[in-house]
Amino acid sequence: MTITFGLDTVTCTQEGPINIPRYEGQLDCPDPNSYCSTYGKDYCPRGCMGRGQCVEDKCECNIGWGGADCSTKVFVKILLGFYIIFF
Repeated sequence: MTITFGLDTVTCTQEGPINIPRYEGQLDCPDPNSYCSTYGKDYCPRGCMGRGQCVEDKCECNIGWGGADCSTKVFVKILLGFYIIFF
């Protein structure tokens, strides 16, 4: 994994700290194998709180939950086969 800081480029080949030329401090490299297997996957706020599915970076909340991260309890009423959601 290669990371660019201004004019400098460093490569993380293993998990752990790495010095960056002309900068103070260190970059804490993630495990490249783990990071590269999850990079680019869908991201949803707070992982949909375990109350929904992440689809194309948006939460599709389970029945009874709503909001951007599925953290809001909602009242659901089924009327003639349709779901009516009240926040």
